[in-house]
Amino acid sequence: TLRLLRNPDGALALANSGRERVRQNFLLPRLLLNELSLMKEITDGKPHVARAWEEWRDHVCGMMVSDPATAPCADFEGQTYVFCSKRCQSRFLKHPEHFTR
Repeated sequence: TLRLLRNPDGALALANSGRERVRQNFLLPRLLLNELSLMKEITDGKPHVARAWEEWRDHVCGMMVSDPATAPCADFEGQTYVFCSKRCQSRFLKHPEHFTR
């Protein structure tokens, strides 16, 4: 808290970054985009919709990963896991067994 109070520019940058993360990942437009993407996959006849959801879901926070090709990832017990952010990847790597039960 003191570091943020002593550095108003850093505090503003952190606030803007947090606001943007919430806007991109947690607000209604993002949730609707996830839902519409799922409906499009179903209507296109994608055979493994449920499996795709599992593969593209962040096992730490539960969020759907928007672009698995560029998302942070980690391997554990022969399986690759993707994450929405480096923070979730880091939490996973500390205790992967906790998130894969």
